[in-house]
Amino acid sequence: MRLTQGDFTRSYVYDVRLGSKPVVAIYAGEKKVWPSPSDLAQRVTTAALSGLEGAYWHHTLGVLRGDYELCDPEGAAPSAKVVAGGKSFSLLRAQSKRPAYPVIGYEDGAFVLGSDGMPMSSILVGSMMLVLVSIPEHQTESFRSSAENTGFTQRWYTRWLPGTRLLYNHYKGQKRVCPWAGGTVSGEPSNKLYITAPWHNHGGHWTGGTGDHWCAAESGLRPDYGDDAFRVEMNVCGSSSIDLCRLVFPAFTHTFYLSVTDIVRHA
Repeated sequence: MRLTQGDFTRSYVYDVRLGSKPVVAIYAGEKKVWPSPSDLAQRVTTAALSGLEGAYWHHTLGVLRGDYELCDPEGAAPSAKVVAGGKSFSLLRAQSKRPAYPVIGYEDGAFVLGSDGMPMSSILVGSMMLVLVSIPEHQTESFRSSAENTGFTQRWYTRWLPGTRLLYNHYKGQKRVCPWAGGTVSGEPSNKLYITAPWHNHGGHWTGGTGDHWCAAESGLRPDYGDDAFRVEMNVCGSSSIDLCRLVFPAFTHTFYLSVTDIVRHA
């Protein structure tokens, strides 16, 4: 809504008060005249997060978008509640059919509020947006050997979290051959060693999978949270192959405090 009075010509109405109390809405009969879409914030940009906070943010957005596979698809769904300008929103729709709050999106470092945005008067540059998230255990895509006795080098483009583990499954192909496997996971661009999958072999007159092998982070690891890719190098021999190899990330709950750097009014 715009207002003309005296020297003010077609000026936006940012705030309306009845005495000292803020007015929520103004109606002309049954028609709502304020706030109209042009009185609302349509896009709110926040400062980028780095380090461990940036890693948690990466995984939050990735899980909400469906970039990662949930380890328990039938379990609790991921959720993200955004609180800003006295209003609450649900961030992204990917995992929720009935969100508890109006849904907003996120792209290129900005929250996209649409027609359910907040009044321009209720949020300022420099103020904080809170994002409260609950993210279940999730995992990367899986790599495998292309043929028997064939290792591989692949990359996951992701971020490290405390508690990240490597999971792989080793297949024994012949009864009278003892297969072995092992490998490493290194971060890029740091080239830091994050996980070692120790060499092991399986004897016996049988064939089939050798079960799940879980490998934790190196003892005393100090992650470089600037790493945004992880190179896995797996080797096999003895008539064997790797059928599954992925990173698994722990569930987490977290509260982000995001500083507002720019606000765009709804068209």
